[in-house]
Amino acid sequence: MMFLRGTRSGLLGTFLLATLVVGGTIVVADPVFGTPRTWTPTEISLPGVPYESIGYIHALSCISTSSCVAVGNDGNGAPFTVSGDPTNWIASDANEDPITSSSLGGSSNGVSCLSAVSCVAVGGDSNGQPFVLLGDPTSWTSSDATELTLGASFGSGGSLSAITCATMNFCVAVGSDRNDEPLALFGDPTSWTSSDATELTLGASFGSGGLLNSVNCPSSTFCVSVGEDSNSQPLVIDGDPSTWDLTNAYEATLDATYGTLGSTLNGLYCTSTTYCVADGGDGNEQPLVFEGDPASLSETDASEISLGATPFGSGGNLSSVYCASPTICVLAGNDSNPGGSEPLSIVDFTAPVPPTPTVTYVPITFSDGGGTGTPPSSLSEPSGSSFVLPSGSALNKTGWSFAGWSDGVSVFQPGATYQAGNVALIFTAVWIPLSKPISKPVASPAARARDVVYFAFNSFVLSPAAMTSLRNFAATIKSDGARVVEITASTDRRGSQTYNRQLSVKRARAAGAYLERQLAQLGVTNVSTHLVGAGISTSQPTFALNRRAVLDL
Repeated sequence: MMFLRGTRSGLLGTFLLATLVVGGTIVVADPVFGTPRTWTPTEISLPGVPYESIGYIHALSCISTSSCVAVGNDGNGAPFTVSGDPTNWIASDANEDPITSSSLGGSSNGVSCLSAVSCVAVGGDSNGQPFVLLGDPTSWTSSDATELTLGASFGSGGSLSAITCATMNFCVAVGSDRNDEPLALFGDPTSWTSSDATELTLGASFGSGGLLNSVNCPSSTFCVSVGEDSNSQPLVIDGDPSTWDLTNAYEATLDATYGTLGSTLNGLYCTSTTYCVADGGDGNEQPLVFEGDPASLSETDASEISLGATPFGSGGNLSSVYCASPTICVLAGNDSNPGGSEPLSIVDFTAPVPPTPTVTYVPITFSDGGGTGTPPSSLSEPSGSSFVLPSGSALNKTGWSFAGWSDGVSVFQPGATYQAGNVALIFTAVWIPLSKPISKPVASPAARARDVVYFAFNSFVLSPAAMTSLRNFAATIKSDGARVVEITASTDRRGSQTYNRQLSVKRARAAGAYLERQLAQLGVTNVSTHLVGAGISTSQPTFALNRRAVLDL
């Protein structure tokens, strides 16, 4: 299985380096602009020590065709760097980067290099805080790292996703904080502290939150950043980054033509202050492209690139873009091939005309379930859309208490969000006798153990608390004598289904790999793990509680 993640290029010529993950190893390749061709991969086999034989690259910066720096995280959940000539990269070119003298946890998500020995990398550490790495990437140590400890006004944490630098003393970095709001830093990264961080607090029209995935500055006083707001719509911020606030942000709202699962922008490249290309994925799980003036991008500037069943698996997601000119661009990402997501590149693209929207409405009715009173009025909702179940306060039944609405399979409380399918829905009131109070189910003595660990937003890095929980669970497995552990990981609902399905698989793998190492240390070698990437979950009441991995014996 291959994953093509974000790319960065410092060249304006005919070279772009793409980065892949193949079974935990790093691959590079180079295309020629305007000439689609086969990409030839080269694998870097990372050793077990210290990398746990796994590596993920999240960002790349190239000074020339023979000098590039790539950053990401390894199988230890620690930041690592690969530097040098990408056509000859080998394992000795990789380096695990300690963020602090006492902890290696975290991931480098963005990098910008002005020379082979002058780079700035950003990411998030295992404390749930942003960090900055400065200097020579071939020899980074903890003394080159700074943790930007964000206080309560930022939700006491955050992570940086991308950075661009005009000089080593002039950079712009973006990401999100733990309030699920966009986060930005501007100026000299050599002296950045938490006081240089700005939360761009988005109001109700943005769903009261958002995140930034990419940033590009066509001039020193004009930058553009893209991502997704909490309405699951593309988010754009433009203008002078030193004065960015809510007035610089707008939502590039897409209608049902582009699906109902949510759209996001991941990659960005601006050839001028009036022309940018941004790419990502839409709610139909298809590649999405915006092109035009970043001050006013709208649905008329958007194109869905509809991928067919063969060989693309009828979908995909774009994560990066580089443009040699307004008419020659390279878009990179991954498709939805059912055999495992494969790398996807689109060279010298021509955006197709979006299809005419076809919306099917589903009738929804409510029954009193044997009670009296007036049931809620019938609804008619677009297929695939979400709606909120109404109150049952107008219903009553002597000697009984209203307990919720049943769709014939499960019972839902008023105020719960339900997604319409393609068939008519009938919700029936559920009643519980007042004379028989509800008793909480008591676990059987034979019930097997369960463990739940949680992840930071848009991350599959295990926190110190998660590692402690998994170590304790390993001891439980040893005493229980279990032979199979099922690990089901999920994400919150922000972002496309395709991207979140991949993120959930990575969370399951991270939890599984760490658990297996702990079991081996305890001498337990006959336990198998079954990994399930469940994608988006709405079963829990908050975003944070849905970002989890559940381990069952």
